[in-house]
Amino acid sequence: MHAVHRRPPGRGTTKIMDLDKLSHAVMVAREGSLSAAAKRIPMSQSALTRSIQSLEKKYGIRLFERGKSGAKLTPDGTAFIAAAEEVLWSARRADDHLTAVATGQNSTVRFGAGPVMTACILPRVLPRLADMKAHFQIRTGSNASLRSLLSRGEIDFFVGGAPAGSDHFASAYGFRLHPTWTESGSTEIFVRAGHPLTEASSALPYLSRYPVACASFTRDRLGTDGFHALGLQPPSVEIDDYHVLTDLVCSSDFILIGTPTVRQMRPAHEMVMLSLDTRGMLQPWNWAVVSHSRVPLSTAGSLLVRALGEEFDRIHAQSD
Repeated sequence: MHAVHRRPPGRGTTKIMDLDKLSHAVMVAREGSLSAAAKRIPMSQSALTRSIQSLEKKYGIRLFERGKSGAKLTPDGTAFIAAAEEVLWSARRADDHLTAVATGQNSTVRFGAGPVMTACILPRVLPRLADMKAHFQIRTGSNASLRSLLSRGEIDFFVGGAPAGSDHFASAYGFRLHPTWTESGSTEIFVRAGHPLTEASSALPYLSRYPVACASFTRDRLGTDGFHALGLQPPSVEIDDYHVLTDLVCSSDFILIGTPTVRQMRPAHEMVMLSLDTRGMLQPWNWAVVSHSRVPLSTAGSLLVRALGEEFDRIHAQSD
């Protein structure tokens, strides 16, 4: 097989991108053959072939190796398709935003919620969404999963945590933070009412006897050294759902490790909070709305961010 050399685009080549042709190339890459892609688009295979050849000529690269097994991406083609998908995603988002501006309506707002927000804050905010002229799609999960969704453009923003006083988190991912509440760094123990730890004069000497459950957020903040320093076992159950975590704690001798906000999940006669001294162990944390730096929030998105901020302020005032 002869090596394929890049050819510089012709001098008369237009600078304007053809989004249809980019989408044709992406479809061929996804389907793995010209014939399958032509059926999905739909268009004739010959027209699709001309579209791909036009792109290759314009950018001076070979996108696919054609053979009996289909169309296989070249190394240049792999990089090109990744860039094309980014361009098409940006174009779709821009079109949604322009449509919303032109019609005076708000487009769909897609946002993510971490486990604490889902359990304690979101239920208080959801009723207010009925007054906003928009459609809301909500995804829940860990900070890591929500960062991934935002990076891929599958959500517009999410509410999560980031270390206070550091811009590394935002700059590393190209994100913008809208801080709403800075937490001092407290982490507490939660056990069922009647747990043996509630009957001891000091729970600290006995902590290592009981299995630990937590969300990934708490595990990330404390780390292995933090659990050890507090005399705790490493977490044996980790799940980003505080409804499940509190159910587990209230029905067993598991210890739940989390922020003071978790106490809102259960009444005092079912779940008891025992304070931990974590001073100096945890960096202050910003609870923030995290969006992409290149995509502005819609009107409905901005209203939702304001509602979330008000709820954070209310919870913060109660915890003081």
